[in-house]
Amino acid sequence: MYRKRQFGYGGIFKIIKKQLALDDIENGDLIHTSDDKNDLSEGTKIVAIWNASKQNYFLR
Repeated sequence: MYRKRQFGYGGIFKIIKKQLALDDIENGDLIHTSDDKNDLSEGTKIVAIWNASKQNYFLR
């Protein structure tokens, strides 16, 4: 029983776990939690130019 977590699903939690088809708590995948593979954004490029006469940055 060393380093084992003791979990028990009973009552309504047992029904919810079955409906959601959840992973096993001990051996479940904690890294890939969703099936979305396209969740990364494209990103945005921002360019700022230093104007020495006005002592400030300006967005291009």
